[in-house]
Amino acid sequence: MTHGFTYSFAHRAAHWLTAAIMAAAFALVWIREVVEDTALRTDLITWHRAAGLAVLGLALWRLALRAKDGAAPPLPGQPRLQALAASLVHGGLYVLMLIQPLLGWAYISAKGKSFDIGPLHLPALLSKSPQLAELTGELHEGVGAVLATAIALHLAATAYHALWRREPILARMLPAARTTAPHGPILSGEQQP
Repeated sequence: MTHGFTYSFAHRAAHWLTAAIMAAAFALVWIREVVEDTALRTDLITWHRAAGLAVLGLALWRLALRAKDGAAPPLPGQPRLQALAASLVHGGLYVLMLIQPLLGWAYISAKGKSFDIGPLHLPALLSKSPQLAELTGELHEGVGAVLATAIALHLAATAYHALWRREPILARMLPAARTTAPHGPILSGEQQP
């Protein structure tokens, strides 16, 4: 549930856990590019797959939370166009967090490899096909670049609002978030005490 100014603990925990796991997923792939040891490369890609699967699960959990609780309302005085842009970016991030892991899973399937993470064996999403493997591999790589760009834009917008405009936008997602704005209560259907 959202609490006036801020998001609930569950929303905040899911947000930061997603951010940490996504950072790990990107880092694992980048590190793998410079590693030559075959066994370590295999471990890194297995951890990358596990991270991707975790992001998919977290995205579904976050969507369930949003459907149940909604989002915190726009900041007071926030222009309507700015609120719309924020909603579109957040929606795009959710779509990308769902599509990217599924593309990776499809890529592995199309290559004819099993999607195993420790004892967990996931079924193939596609039949073995070199053409589909090439297509899904390129899509996975391309969507990864789009996702990294969207995350960078999200971080830049947050920094702009928090540091330049001195708006309490970041306070909504901080672990010790409060339910009122720094300069008074926020209205969300009812005034906060």
